[in-house]
Formats: sequence, C-alpha cells, structure tokens
Amino acid sequence: MKIDDVKRPRIPVAAPALVGNEKRYVLECIESSWISTHGQYVARFEQAFSELVGAPYAVSCANGTAALHLCLSAFGIGP
Repeated sequence: MKIDDVKRPRIPVAAPALVGNEKRYVLECIESSWISTHGQYVARFEQAFSELVGAPYAVSCANGTAALHLCLSAFGIGP
C-alpha cells in the first residue's frame, strides 16, 4: 500500500470564522460589481484597522506578498 492510498483527515490552515454578515457582504460586493480594491468594504476595513492600531492610515493588501512588496517599496528597498 502506498502512502497516497491512505485516507488522511484534512487539516485546514485556519478554520473559517463565519459568525456574522460575511455571506451578505460578499453577495453585496458581487451584486454591486465592486470586487476589487476600491469597494466600500475595503475603505471601511482600512479605516477601522487604522483606528484599532492607532495609525493615521492603513492599506489593505490582497496577500502577504503584496504587503511585503509595498513595505519594501515604502522603505526604498529594491532593484
């Protein structure tokens, strides 16, 4: 028997925490055609996050790679 033939439980990286209005918000974004970085929810998130951490501004990113790229660019690090 090969290891690939053995049934293993799937272990998620992080269990989703869908406890509020997430489904409604996603549907609103799809219906409004704002599935990008300029929708109302992005601005609201950035505002709430900046207040949470006590910063004048916050910029959200699609992923960690984009966030690191922005940090490096902000500090003038790069080619």
